[in-house]
Amino acid sequence: FFLSRGKEEAPGWSKMFNGRDEQSVIIISDLSSFEEEERGVGDATTSISSENTCSPLGESPRPNKKSLSQTLEENKHLREEIAVLKTKLDFEQFKVAELTSLKPREVQDILDEYYSLKLSKFDLVEERKQMAQELEKYKKRVIELETEIAMFDDLSIDFLKAYDRHRTIRLEGDIVSEELRLVAVEKENNALREKIDDQKKELEKKFDEQKKNFEEKLEMLSGTISQSKHLLWDEAAMWTLAMLLVCQWTQKAREADDLQSTVKQMEAKLISMAEERERLISTIQADEAEKLTLKESIESQLKINKEIQREADALNKKLRAKEVLIVKLEAKLAAANDTVCFVYSFCQVKC
Repeated sequence: FFLSRGKEEAPGWSKMFNGRDEQSVIIISDLSSFEEEERGVGDATTSISSENTCSPLGESPRPNKKSLSQTLEENKHLREEIAVLKTKLDFEQFKVAELTSLKPREVQDILDEYYSLKLSKFDLVEERKQMAQELEKYKKRVIELETEIAMFDDLSIDFLKAYDRHRTIRLEGDIVSEELRLVAVEKENNALREKIDDQKKELEKKFDEQKKNFEEKLEMLSGTISQSKHLLWDEAAMWTLAMLLVCQWTQKAREADDLQSTVKQMEAKLISMAEERERLISTIQADEAEKLTLKESIESQLKINKEIQREADALNKKLRAKEVLIVKLEAKLAAANDTVCFVYSFCQVKC
């Protein structure tokens, strides 16, 4: 572990490995000298064993359980083990010296870095949670937009055109019916005007006739008065004639008032019919405006559908960017975890 990561993280590891290389060179030279000494010792043992066979005491030599080649092979393996153990011992001694020579400030820096990485890990976890929540919101928004688009797709353009055509036909039928009604009202208005004109003519004719009759009666009365002057002094006859004339005049005045009231009623009816005509015209104009509004609403709805589609595409792109960012953050978090594990193991070794 230290061989793979120590050179990149700890500042003193490079020195340690350089020293280790020097020590390995020294150990290899020691091994070569040790092998030469062992060879000399082997030659001496062979000479001694030959001398023991010819001892003056005449004792028999000891029986050898192992041959010389086996002993030399074992010695070779033992020398290799001794060299490896020496190398391990030197490495452990150097590591202990390196750890004991560390300053408290460097350890504090390592701990600060460890805790900062730990906090950054927590921040990354919180940021990942927030991004997951935003991702869920965007997904819900995309689903809503897709449902709206599907709903507007169900209401196809042909259906909207057919609806517009049907509404246009209905509005045109209403306009035609209102125009027919307007024509009927105008005909009735003209008939009433003709009737009023006829009544005025008849009234004037009656008034002229009554005027002529009254003048004739006055002439007859004057002739009667001139013929019978003695009746002029008859007060009762004069009063009777005066009352008769007053009654006739009052009746004629009443008839004239009735005709005037009838004329006023006809004029009021004409005014109401004109107002009805204006109302019908305004209704027709409102229907035409509603038709134009309907067309504009259909066009605006189509534009809204296109905008919703563009918004859905933008949200999908944003979601893909968020997913890429999440993958990068996960990689960054994995790297931070590796760094934290290394610092933690280093702190454990130091402790």
